[in-house]
Amino acid sequence: MSEVRSFGALAVIVASLTALLLAGCGGSGQKATVGPGMQASLPELRESPSASVEQALVELEALACPNGVDEALWVELKDTLGEALRYRARTCGAPVGENGRWWTAGHRSVLQEGIGIVSTPPTGETNKVTDLAVLDNGDGTFDVTWRYRNAGDYDQNGTVGISDITPIAIHYGEDESFANEWVDGDDSGAIGISDITPIAMNYGVRCAGYVIESCGTAEGDFTPEHTEDFGNAAGEGRLEFRTPLTLTVGDWVRVVPIDGAGDRGDPSDPEEVIEWWDDFTYDVTYSSETTYIDEENLDLLQDYDTETHSYTFDAQGVAAAGLDISPGRILLIHGVALETVLDARTVGDDLIVEGENAYLTDAITDGTIAWDYGVNFTADKIPSMLIDGKEVCADENGVIEYEFPWGDYTYAIKVELRDAYAAMEFTISKDIGGGLGAKLVLEGNLERFRVNDLMEIHGSQLTSFDHTYEKMQGQGSISLVAAGSMEDTMTLVDLPAPLLIVPFAVGPVPVVLTIEAKFLVEVIVPPIDGSSRVTVSFSYDSDLGFSYDGVSVHNSGTLGSHSFNDEVTETGGSSALGVNFGVAFPRIKLSAFWGKIVPWAHIQFVIGGTWDPIAPCQTADYEIRGVGDVDFTLFKLSDVVGNLEFFRQTEELLRAGE
Repeated sequence: MSEVRSFGALAVIVASLTALLLAGCGGSGQKATVGPGMQASLPELRESPSASVEQALVELEALACPNGVDEALWVELKDTLGEALRYRARTCGAPVGENGRWWTAGHRSVLQEGIGIVSTPPTGETNKVTDLAVLDNGDGTFDVTWRYRNAGDYDQNGTVGISDITPIAIHYGEDESFANEWVDGDDSGAIGISDITPIAMNYGVRCAGYVIESCGTAEGDFTPEHTEDFGNAAGEGRLEFRTPLTLTVGDWVRVVPIDGAGDRGDPSDPEEVIEWWDDFTYDVTYSSETTYIDEENLDLLQDYDTETHSYTFDAQGVAAAGLDISPGRILLIHGVALETVLDARTVGDDLIVEGENAYLTDAITDGTIAWDYGVNFTADKIPSMLIDGKEVCADENGVIEYEFPWGDYTYAIKVELRDAYAAMEFTISKDIGGGLGAKLVLEGNLERFRVNDLMEIHGSQLTSFDHTYEKMQGQGSISLVAAGSMEDTMTLVDLPAPLLIVPFAVGPVPVVLTIEAKFLVEVIVPPIDGSSRVTVSFSYDSDLGFSYDGVSVHNSGTLGSHSFNDEVTETGGSSALGVNFGVAFPRIKLSAFWGKIVPWAHIQFVIGGTWDPIAPCQTADYEIRGVGDVDFTLFKLSDVVGNLEFFRQTEELLRAGE
């Protein structure tokens, strides 16, 4: 790399600063309020730093190049930050004082040549906490958790300053990942020269801590509960806060950043305090033909293979326990299998049993089986994933990451388990050479949700079944770039790997939730000059569910609040082209024993676009659907199968041209 500073890079920084500064100057924080008896909980907040621009530049000049960083790159980064600081000091404002010094009364820090840099707390959408969670500990206390946000504070010391160019240099050229995502200040997806802009724009912004506030309603007046010092943040990636508090169920909680003077930044959106427990009911009467191998006798099972329906028992132990495992019996093995015994023979000390799938209603004559289960995204509830035939576990940071080829495509999966939510990124790409191909990317968060099921069996018949995925909430973005790919179709193909597997037990019944994604890509893009680029962001809050009354299945799913924002919808070329793409996410399967009770249920987002150069005209449309499938073969009801549509809504995004 040349040691001469890149004027192209500086132009990018200046343009970015100009756009941000023209967005508006002014604004000031409010003092943090401390309630009665709260003074003792306030940390000793240090005074905000104050330094002239000249002093900042002296500090910048003295900053040593980190080990392993190219000297030419380091010089370029330092020169670019210096120019950006000088530019900001000259921009946005009017001369003040008798010497006519220029200053920026900006929406964040105040920067004055020759005077000082005065701290303010983090403000604006970029610095707003978006992942606040209130986690029930089951003992009357709740953990309030969130991650630190202060654009430009790349070394995460609480203040945006000169030293924040060091992480840029260390991670320069890297794609955004768990290990560096907070250094991608311009949210470009990679670490580069443009990430200097947030340092200059937010120079001096300081977060000394957060005030945790509560209120009886989401829109009411919030009062302080606790002030958390910045020094209590921890974590290997973006710093995290976790504060245990005694809170009132039904109240709402939010967090507000403060600086060293106690001035307030922008509060997070409030989060409701909800009890989060798991409730199971297993109250049944077995048929006279059923033999139940309970937990106490599980050690009699020496070996088994549920796919081949083969089971090996300790023959003497089975006889001593008085267990009848003869042909024709229904064999219920706790947490393992439900089989009709076809053959049982003794070979030495072993009892070899061969079977086939049995119906749950043959094993149970009457009873209730129910669960209200909360899916939290933690390693104890999601122990591993099976990807491309390999078991992949989360690392010490709760991150699961894997890439593999599948046919003509390359799949990349990344999941971060964050307790109250999972951050997910999926990429499907195809390279057909010459810079042509297609790439689909989904990035988003899936928040914790509940699965509620209640089934009633009477007279060996399933008489009712209620099923709900409750509080399905999430947000994300999906984007497609296609260039000269001709016609390429992946009509709602399954991702060849489950994203997350969530096992739990209800009595002896093993239940498994499988969370997946399914992609739709239908692309017709002419070669040479045809291209399509579409990016949309979305959020949703909905329930997916149905009920069975012993005769028929009824839809009970609802579409709650949701939003959609078309950030980019561009198509063009010398001949007509069309693009349809989308994702079914989350796509959830529910199974028990061998039966797929809910083979799939998902929220589906589909975006379509066309371009006709003859007319010319351009179109783009968006659709959100909640759909699912039901299969009651496990209950000997092979005729109760089929698809359900919970909800559907379509919108026009673009109508341009003739």
